[in-house]
Amino acid sequence: MKNLLAGAIVIAAATGGLSTAQAANRYCVSIVGSSTVYPFATVVAERFGRSTAFKTPKVESTGSGGGLKLFCKGVGVNTPDIANASRRIKQSEYDACQDNGVTDIVEALAGYDGIVIANTNALGIFGFSFLDENGDKVQGTEVDGVVPTFDSISSGDYPVSRPLYFYIKSAHVGKIPGIAEYAMEFTSSRAMGEDGYLPEKGLIPLSADELQQVQADVKALKRLEM
Repeated sequence: MKNLLAGAIVIAAATGGLSTAQAANRYCVSIVGSSTVYPFATVVAERFGRSTAFKTPKVESTGSGGGLKLFCKGVGVNTPDIANASRRIKQSEYDACQDNGVTDIVEALAGYDGIVIANTNALGIFGFSFLDENGDKVQGTEVDGVVPTFDSISSGDYPVSRPLYFYIKSAHVGKIPGIAEYAMEFTSSRAMGEDGYLPEKGLIPLSADELQQVQADVKALKRLEM
């Protein structure tokens, strides 16, 4: 029996699949990536862990590039289920995923973030969410005469902004408990909607039409094609 089980695991690893035996060794969703998306993903993870029967997902801040590199490394319990990014996945990263057997990827646009130039007697560049949380310590500088605020970024008046994403590894859905459910919570109106708990933390929300499309894509696990 041991030999049969070991053989099944080896075959699954070789073919890029994730067996039930492998998945049994991990009990929570593994998330890596952008330090900008990190606080939003962490809030969702904590709420998800408290309000469901699933374990609280593990969220690590590795940077967008580092997170996607780990995500695209392959399929299996030693690789992440979800990668956060403060930019869209690059073609080269997508190709690396495909080459390593991560062929089914779901892309979710989470919202937007302003790129803020601020001045703590020093000059700094960071995301709006950091400014929002540390407004007593740093002050945002005008860009083209527009101050970085929630409203100016949301309306498009502030000229420097970026989209925030997370990517789901479809091969792990249904094998690692809670991936689809976590993604649905993240993209829910109560989280990402205009009056949701993520905009309260500084996330610039999607339009109603954008949010509806993202929710549909995540629910259907729509495959990303590039």
